[in-house]
Amino acid sequence: MFVRSALFLSAALMLGGCDVKTELGKPCNLVRKATAQEQEEQGREVVEVKEKDIAVDQDFISFGSLECEDLICVRDDQSPRSEDPEAPALGYCSKECIQGTTTGCEITRTVDDV
Repeated sequence: MFVRSALFLSAALMLGGCDVKTELGKPCNLVRKATAQEQEEQGREVVEVKEKDIAVDQDFISFGSLECEDLICVRDDQSPRSEDPEAPALGYCSKECIQGTTTGCEITRTVDDV
């Protein structure tokens, strides 16, 4: 009887202490698919996007960013920009939004909150 109680208590403590962390809102580097020439020269399938590659009022969605494991890296026109045109363009981890819906796309919990 003691063994069963101890196992039950251990399982309850382990499950109750789990906190799922999310990467939503985490800063990320924007990337794009490399051209055939870039793949040949650099041997990579994706290349970093630079500040000079994005217009001031342009939104940018990046698939394949290493910082956003199962998410996408997004940069909107309100995102801060670097003054250096050669600096890597930064965005934030987000999840895919479905056009026409208003739920599920906003960031409610960021990396700093956990």
